[in-house]
Amino acid sequence: MMKSHMRKITVVFFILPIIGWLFGLSLFTSVYASSAPVKLRILQTTDMHGHLMDENDEGESVSDFGLVRTATLIKNERNENKNVLLFDTGDILEGNAFADYIFQTRLMHLGQTHPVINVMNILRYDAMTLGNHEFNYGIGFLTESLRDATFPIISSNIYNEDMTKNIFDDVSYMNPYVILDRTLVDANGDERAIKIGVIGFLTPIVADWNSNYFKQKLKMRTITETANQYIPQMKAKGADIIIALAHVGVNADKGLSAHEGNSVNELKSIENIDVILFGHSHNIFPEKPNEWFQSQTTPFIVQAGHWGNHLGRIELELTQNGNKWIIEGGATSVIPIYKQVKGKKVPNVSKDKQVEALIKRPYKELKSFRKWHAH
Repeated sequence: MMKSHMRKITVVFFILPIIGWLFGLSLFTSVYASSAPVKLRILQTTDMHGHLMDENDEGESVSDFGLVRTATLIKNERNENKNVLLFDTGDILEGNAFADYIFQTRLMHLGQTHPVINVMNILRYDAMTLGNHEFNYGIGFLTESLRDATFPIISSNIYNEDMTKNIFDDVSYMNPYVILDRTLVDANGDERAIKIGVIGFLTPIVADWNSNYFKQKLKMRTITETANQYIPQMKAKGADIIIALAHVGVNADKGLSAHEGNSVNELKSIENIDVILFGHSHNIFPEKPNEWFQSQTTPFIVQAGHWGNHLGRIELELTQNGNKWIIEGGATSVIPIYKQVKGKKVPNVSKDKQVEALIKRPYKELKSFRKWHAH
């Protein structure tokens, strides 16, 4: 009887460590093993310049621009993909007859939302940054226009002018960045939390082109200098990936007194920036529409033309290893809203009915405004 009891004790002591090891292995696997892959689609519009409708300044219908058609592409992307983010990289408020009409009538004084912001709210933008033309109508109009936005508006290298050269006490004109808490769905259908850092940049040439509004009020700092200040802060606050919204060209503006540090070419060398969406020059990148440009290295870069003529797309392939998100690869493309058929521009997509209904009234008012001023 004693021997039998001893055998039981021996077996228990032998099995317990194995059970503990298996439990530890299971815990280790659940915490540290890579998750099922996640595909994240990032969309971009840029340099809209007030072009909501598919009409030119004479009121004639066109096929090659207008957010009313880009909106259809945006909604198609959301219908076809589980995880979608939408951003704009500036120059939304000025640049056509419709934008001038909104400024001249100052509809926002009457409590109305700026029509461009209204459409962007409906399309559920995740964030935007400012373009240089945002300042063309003055800081007061800019502030008034942006007040009803339901999405973050960020720009990191514009500061309140304090008349000193000490950068350590500079106060940002607006929020320099935002960290978005989002839930992504992986290939198995499981939900996974992620923190997406988004930071905005603007070419410093704006201070020269709008000197009457900037003088003694606002000042600019170099883009890369500002990036090196804020990117580490964003990582320290838990940003898993970082997206830069940059209203600046591939190369610095020729009129800048200080070219160094003020271009996409230099911004892409900043550590921990994973994606760059940029605008300002009205070009597209990649240069061949509808073709995916594959890459295994960050940052992934796209530019979506102007006036809503293209939608920029970046698709990231992500895995989660414990608490760390890893970018395994990705691809970049732009898709146009029109095509050329026998030398004529023809729409690729129909107009979005929701956006069209939203902007029909202010465009009708613009036509009445024109007739009244013509007499």
